[in-house]
Amino acid sequence: GTNWMVTVLARPGHGTGWPTWMAIAAGGAVALAALGARRATRAVRTNAPGAPDADGALRAVEGSLADLRQPDDARAGVIAAYRRLLDGLDDAGAGRRDAEAPFEHVTRALSTLGVRPEPLRDLTALFAEARFSDHAITEDHRAAAFRALDAARIELQAVAGCA
Repeated sequence: GTNWMVTVLARPGHGTGWPTWMAIAAGGAVALAALGARRATRAVRTNAPGAPDADGALRAVEGSLADLRQPDDARAGVIAAYRRLLDGLDDAGAGRRDAEAPFEHVTRALSTLGVRPEPLRDLTALFAEARFSDHAITEDHRAAAFRALDAARIELQAVAGCA
């Protein structure tokens, strides 16, 4: 006795031969390995859930306030301040995730440290207006961005123990 399955699979027109099944299994293994590698890469790019470094987040906000004061152009100041905040949050362990909108990112990153969402909403709206609108961005816009960042700074100082 030979194994009946080997006999059936070896006959032409009956089932698929072993080499075909081996090729399918190997292809599946390669696809699963590629999917696993992609997920591992994404896990490194996006931060694990949890609070960012409070001192790092505070440095990011303080750097943004400094950028807001620098340029003569209010539009450039608002844009530079927001970009500095994003870079600083990334350095503090709270980088933007693939599917996050800007407001979601900033709120997630700082709300875990006790910062209310209102100043972050204001800051994100001011950035979007400065970055994507054609109308003039005035010193009033810059002052509103300063107020939003300053509110976040005060709240972060309490968390970081610097008050």
